[in-house]
This record gives sequence, structure tokens and C-alpha cells, in this order.
Amino acid sequence: MNRCPYFSLPDHFCYFRSQAQIPDPVSEEKEQELAEKKRLQNKLKREKEKLKKLEKKEKQDELDEKERYLNMSDREKVRSVTSFLFRLTLSSLFVFTLYQKLH
Repeated sequence: MNRCPYFSLPDHFCYFRSQAQIPDPVSEEKEQELAEKKRLQNKLKREKEKLKKLEKKEKQDELDEKERYLNMSDREKVRSVTSFLFRLTLSSLFVFTLYQKLH
């Protein structure tokens, strides 16, 4: 263990600037740079948290929808699937007719 040259104590008891590695005072420019860096980090952190929250909400909505579907009776399931297929068919016909009109 290194000792402080001024006393017979370990390094962590030496409070002289050259030995204790106390940082110099921060200039205003450096302080502004650090503040800007911290602002950007906080902004990125908020965006990450927002994305996580959205993903979690989407996943929860999907699980709720799945649970709701599983709790349906067979008759309701058949009606929901047929209505979905009917809407899909109508939308595809609509797109097809638009495509024909354009070309």
C-alpha cells in the first residue's frame, strides 16, 4: 500500500491535491456541456421508457384480446371469424376495384 509522503497514513487519508486526485473546479463551458449531456441522456431514457410502455401496453392488449376470445362461446367465435372474413373480403374487393379504376 502506498503511503502519503507527508504523513505515515494510507493514501485515502492524504488530502493534498497532488496525492488525493481532487478534480479541478468545473468551468462554465464544461458545466453547460455536462448539463446538455445529462439532458440528452434523460431525453433518451424517457423515450426508451415510453417505447417500453407502448410495447407492454400492446402486449397486454393482445393478451386481453386472446383471453376475451378464449372466453367466448363457440357460436360467438364462429360469428366473429365469419365477420372478420367478410370484412376482409369486402376490403380486398374495394382495393381491387380501386386498382382497376386506376389502371
